[in-house]
Amino acid sequence: MLNEERVKQMTRMALYEKKERHDLRLANDYRKSDYKGMRMVGAFLLGTLLFIILYGAVAAYVVYNYVMVIHSTEVLAAVFAGLLIYILVMFFYLRYISKSSKKKYENAYKKMKYFDNEKKKLLHMYRMEEYNINNQEEER
Repeated sequence: MLNEERVKQMTRMALYEKKERHDLRLANDYRKSDYKGMRMVGAFLLGTLLFIILYGAVAAYVVYNYVMVIHSTEVLAAVFAGLLIYILVMFFYLRYISKSSKKKYENAYKKMKYFDNEKKKLLHMYRMEEYNINNQEEER
């Protein structure tokens, strides 16, 4: 015979797992430091690639339009300014990615803990039902 409360619990868990599967998987598959590191490396590579593309496009535009009037000191200043801008942009971008990754992981971890508690409740229901069945058999 089916225990109605247990069926409700299983249904709640299935719906929760379907809704939150991405976050549950994230928290199960990675530790916080691994997830944060993975996001930081990806952000560094993406930020560097985008900066190179943008900086190269600006440099190509300047060279194409002002090639006759550019002096070597201006080129050196532009390279230095580009490096300074790159360092500042990457610093703030990676800081943002670090904080957002930490927050996302912590939320996923809370969801995983909630789901684990729901599994414990279900296991307790199974054990109580088994205990009740065993007691009924002993009384006969």
